Amino acid sequence: MEFVGRKIETSILDEQLSKIVSAFIVIYGRRRIGKTYFVRDYCERNEIVLLEFTGLFQQNTKKQLEHFIDRINELGLENEFAVPESWTKAFGVLNRFIDKHFSDKKVIIFLDEAPWMDSGKSDFIAAIGDLWDNRIKNDPRKNLVVCGSAASYMLNKIIGNQGPLHNRPTSTIEMQQFNLDLSKQMVKLHNWYIQERSICDVYISIGGVAKYISDLNKTVTPEQAIQEACFNRNGQLNKEYQDLFHSLFKKAKTHYKIMDALSQTWQGLSRSEITKSIEASASTVSKVINELISSGFIEERKEFQNRKKGERLLVSDMFCYFHYKWIKPNKVKDWTSTSRTQSYRSWAGFAFERICQLHTYQIKKKLGIHGVSTETHYWQSKDKEAGGAQIDMLLEHTNGSKNIDIIECKYYDGEFIIDRNYYNQLLQKRSVFDRETGYKYNIRLVLITTEGVKKNQYSNGLNLMEVTLSDLFSPEP
Repeated sequence: MEFVGRKIETSILDEQLSKIVSAFIVIYGRRRIGKTYFVRDYCERNEIVLLEFTGLFQQNTKKQLEHFIDRINELGLENEFAVPESWTKAFGVLNRFIDKHFSDKKVIIFLDEAPWMDSGKSDFIAAIGDLWDNRIKNDPRKNLVVCGSAASYMLNKIIGNQGPLHNRPTSTIEMQQFNLDLSKQMVKLHNWYIQERSICDVYISIGGVAKYISDLNKTVTPEQAIQEACFNRNGQLNKEYQDLFHSLFKKAKTHYKIMDALSQTWQGLSRSEITKSIEASASTVSKVINELISSGFIEERKEFQNRKKGERLLVSDMFCYFHYKWIKPNKVKDWTSTSRTQSYRSWAGFAFERICQLHTYQIKKKLGIHGVSTETHYWQSKDKEAGGAQIDMLLEHTNGSKNIDIIECKYYDGEFIIDRNYYNQLLQKRSVFDRETGYKYNIRLVLITTEGVKKNQYSNGLNLMEVTLSDLFSPEP
């Protein structure tokens, strides 16, 4: 099957594995994102011998070592190896096995779900250091790939290790979710011919997680596919949320609480607001928040002109939003009907705004400023008499030009019609922002809609820049 996307990740592997010296590559990213499939596909396409070893979830060191040696024995052609007492000895067995059977081939040793392998008080980290220093780095045939979904572990124990792995990795790859364009490619790859609006609806529900998209039933309508996956008792995503954090973090109780708190609001919460809402210590909350950020579930955004105290945390994983609102309450009987309700349409409007915030490159490309450095902020009026003017997406040009874009997002069927009321709202928002920021900026209004803006006296009077849903499907370099 054709492989979708991952051009940057592939180029990193190409560069690393084309050298005359060995490579030590670290790959991390959210569960189900496609890390394992990516490595397998790359090795198959490039005819590289892949020796793959996967950690066992919640098993002790003895079980991990038994599983590791079983895998070598499955690959071997001679008498079985006995289970060693430590990872150092296990990797020694692996090295002898490679020298005997693959002495003239390029080999990748692939330690998948490494955080699971490192169970209890084992010598796993020290053993990887010994494997690299004494058995791999001076043998160009051999290369090491260490992979894991628990980003906090990978960043702290592998990439940022100050002991035996300090400065050992030669390259790091962070695998992220697909954007709308790559999600569309995945859909087409599976011969599911649905329109961009329907792909966006699917994205709103499950995000750009490769495995989620791949597993959807492509013989039914998009609404039926979401029903089967998310709401049927045995659907592959019905219990995914519970398994997700439990598999990534050893003690996930606080992670669930923080994600639930953030999934209730589109505007996000500050660290202090989160600490107060879940009744946990500030140090615990800070640690968990950093783990969720590094794992790609949440992101931090800063308030315009209030960068020291204006940080707000928002969920960046669309499936988590969808789970909290629609799957967790366990009230949906027929998603096709529910997705036609006003309640869903209103919720989807906010979800579309988050999708726009996650596709800044595509927006900048449409606006003709993809080469301009920018920062994305939110802004809240400090003047209570201004009627609570708020801008959820503010694109600041940071090239010294004093240009700034106020971005509004509307997820409607057909062309969006600006009426007198909305026209006045936009003028008021622009006026309040201009006044409270000291009349310093060149302000442009940008409206992102599904199918464009219908021309009338109000749209003509705003000098709007328009971006459509189709523009958000623009490919990245």
